[in-house]
Amino acid sequence: MGVFNAIWPHVGAWPTDVSLDSDIADINSTLWTGNTAAFLEEARRLRDKEAARKLSAETKSQIYLAALLAIVPVMISLTGKDGILGDLKFERYYDVAAFVCMVISIIYGVGAFSSAFRSLRVQAFHRGDVEELVCKAGRQLDEEYIIKEILKSVRYDRSSVNQKVSYVRVTRSHILLMSGFLLAALFFVALFPRFLEIGSLLSAAVCGP
Repeated sequence: MGVFNAIWPHVGAWPTDVSLDSDIADINSTLWTGNTAAFLEEARRLRDKEAARKLSAETKSQIYLAALLAIVPVMISLTGKDGILGDLKFERYYDVAAFVCMVISIIYGVGAFSSAFRSLRVQAFHRGDVEELVCKAGRQLDEEYIIKEILKSVRYDRSSVNQKVSYVRVTRSHILLMSGFLLAALFFVALFPRFLEIGSLLSAAVCGP
């Protein structure tokens, strides 16, 4: 599994959050009797941290998608008739290597696009409901109730945010692999033949014609 994930980074089937119900029950049953102001401040800090993780993951996914879309015209120009990868002669082994690297690069680019899009599709985020606060308006809205609602929203969101972040990490891995194979393809087309020519000249100079 580790080797396959290194070759093709992926999130896989997301596991069921088996401890969610018990954690929510613990939050509901806990009595916040002492120093509720400090607990409320900490709960808000946790909520802000989780919201920041979610916003960061979504922002990165959008940046990755924009970058991948911007690369499409570049890839087309490289592989077109007038591009440096459009004039490959497959009787040369390094042309075959360049073609293989280019195909692999495109595959990783598609994988990166898919992972970034999946990250944006992860939903099911929670917060304190407006109706619940309105119902509480006629009574004393104590800090204990707010603490519980904030902590429950944080706990409900944990799995979704972790899944979103995991897709972002996979997207980054695919982009790095795509870039590496694209550079390898360009190397085999643009630089490797020059190295062969230099090697032939040096061999002729040292060993004679």
